[in-house]
Amino acid sequence: MKKLSLQKFSIIWLIVFITLVPDLFSQQWTKIQGTSFYLNGIFLSPQNPQLLMVSSDDLPTDFSEQNIGFPYFGVGQNGFRITTDGGNSFSDPILQGFSVYNLHQAADNSNHWFASVRRFTRGGVLSSSDGGKTWDTDKLKCSGNFQITKIISKKNNSNELELYASAVNTDEGFRYSYNNFDECFTNEDLDIQSLDIAISPLDANLMFIAGDGYHNSGVYRTYDNGTTWLKDSAGLENKRVLCVLPSAFNKAWVLCGVDSIDQNKFRYGKGIYLSQDTGKSWKRVGAFGSTVFALAQHPLYPKFIAAACDRDGVYLSGSFGWSWERFSEGLPKDSSVRLVAIPAIDSTKEGIIVYAGVFGDGLYKSIRIKTSVETNENLNSSIIISPNPAGEYIEITGLGEHIGSPLQDIKIYNILGECVLSTSIHPMTPSHRMNIESLPAGVYFVRLGAWVGRFVKI
Repeated sequence: MKKLSLQKFSIIWLIVFITLVPDLFSQQWTKIQGTSFYLNGIFLSPQNPQLLMVSSDDLPTDFSEQNIGFPYFGVGQNGFRITTDGGNSFSDPILQGFSVYNLHQAADNSNHWFASVRRFTRGGVLSSSDGGKTWDTDKLKCSGNFQITKIISKKNNSNELELYASAVNTDEGFRYSYNNFDECFTNEDLDIQSLDIAISPLDANLMFIAGDGYHNSGVYRTYDNGTTWLKDSAGLENKRVLCVLPSAFNKAWVLCGVDSIDQNKFRYGKGIYLSQDTGKSWKRVGAFGSTVFALAQHPLYPKFIAAACDRDGVYLSGSFGWSWERFSEGLPKDSSVRLVAIPAIDSTKEGIIVYAGVFGDGLYKSIRIKTSVETNENLNSSIIISPNPAGEYIEITGLGEHIGSPLQDIKIYNILGECVLSTSIHPMTPSHRMNIESLPAGVYFVRLGAWVGRFVKI
């Protein structure tokens, strides 16, 4: 009888083990300790993929609400922490006593940083001149009852720094400054509040801002630094836009994450939308039924994009945003993913790593994930760049059908959108070799008309 009981126990244990094994091996996410429960931002270094800055609080700021409530007690506002080993350990809090909603490395100097912060009832901007180690906390710039949510910057033709920002709890959700936020201006003709703003990686003159629907919804674009804004919302009617991501693959491609809110303030997820004409028209491409809070593009390989999709977890695309796949095993069920970030890891043959911020449950890190929906970088174009990675030269083949004028330029851009090499070729040229020995190591984009390709210089 005892032997039979032992056999029964063994069978039961085997069934349980077999049931659990798939979950063990399919685990895609691991929680990273060292941050507070409510993450406000995950900020990555473009130079060091192991360097992260994570801002978090003990009290929540819920950006899914139309009227956003901010912590104002000065308690549990924990600034941000730095990790230099991919999340294995974190520094002590920096800017403790502030809620930090955005960190930005200025385009003019890698040691020049800005932080969008809040303390008690006032939001504003702090600055650092030593890479974020110390901050001038006595001078809160561009301050008010509103809250700046995202800061971006670029250098103008005179090599001067221009700063732009999005803001909520205001109908003047676009802010800009040409003197490090010592003065802060707005465009009174743009009546929106906004959670996100972005500059095209391929055209520094093209900027997008997301209207979250409290005043006017949609994706707006400008070619003149925010003086004039354009919006064509075919496909985005009555949608609240929470994030916007211009592609580093093709200037005309833009992604956004949306939802909608009814009169009873109930939120309906609407998914990820793609425009292939610079925001004039939109179509839904993924995460149907999800509220999409954030989008992140791989700094080196723009075909990889991650999306924070609320209770549906994280979606990934390996096709520049054209198709999407869900990866959520290991994330807490019924919890809302609000943030995503992709570190600048060079090799993606084994898959990419993604960080996710779960509302109320802190920071998570994925194993290397390889999507099954990857496509050729040039979306079945006949143009091929080889070798890739390259050292002395690149050979561009399959050009003939893409050249429609007597002479057409092939231009090479760095990741800042600056043209570093250019040459003209004749029509029906089947291939062209370009010497790239003079270029520093890094990622570059090749443009011929509407076609854009990428290569890595080693």
